[in-house]
Amino acid sequence: MQTNKSKVVFKNYNFNQNLLLPPSQEELIDPNYSVRVVNQVIDNLNLDAIITSSP
Repeated sequence: MQTNKSKVVFKNYNFNQNLLLPPSQEELIDPNYSVRVVNQVIDNLNLDAIITSSP
């Protein structure tokens, strides 16, 4: 009976290599940065009156 002993292969890793996809904004902005508060305020605005009054 043969045993399948596969060889372990490690991929080269370069910390400075370019990314395939750009990082998300969430990853780029520090958790304690003030823009997060501004973003939360804007997300919680009630825009119904503005949306219904626009042509």
